[in-house]
Amino acid sequence: MKRTVGGALLGLVIGLSGCQSSEPVYSGEIRPVGYMESAQLWQAKRSERLSAKAKRARQDLMASGGVMFFRYDIDSNGRLQNLQIIRSVPEGLISAEQFQAAQLVAERYQPTSGNEARVPVHVRGRQVHVAGGGVWLPPDEWSDEAVIAHWRSEFQ
Repeated sequence: MKRTVGGALLGLVIGLSGCQSSEPVYSGEIRPVGYMESAQLWQAKRSERLSAKAKRARQDLMASGGVMFFRYDIDSNGRLQNLQIIRSVPEGLISAEQFQAAQLVAERYQPTSGNEARVPVHVRGRQVHVAGGGVWLPPDEWSDEAVIAHWRSEFQ
């Protein structure tokens, strides 16, 4: 009896661990959305504490300030995929690895009540980092040039 129960438990653990694959899962076509619009479909699951590495990366970014243009996917399991920095102003402000380490984009998301189909999304986002601290999230409908002009006139 003990062997049967133990074997069944081992099989269950192996089976469940297979469900935690890091491979992206897409239930349908990936929908392109802006950063603000993505919140209508997915809500970030944030960890309660920032790691020391995240704090250092944020301090480095906040020391000078700048504008980050980035994109990423949220798959149907709510996992961050394919994070890329499109550009930054000033150029070379931060790498994709530093951006992810700073936990400025969540690693995991949960679907909103209106997203029962778990629609995967391709998010295009922009963040304005104010020197000395603070983040401003521009409206999705603003052009990149308008975001940069606003940063230069308001935060530099």
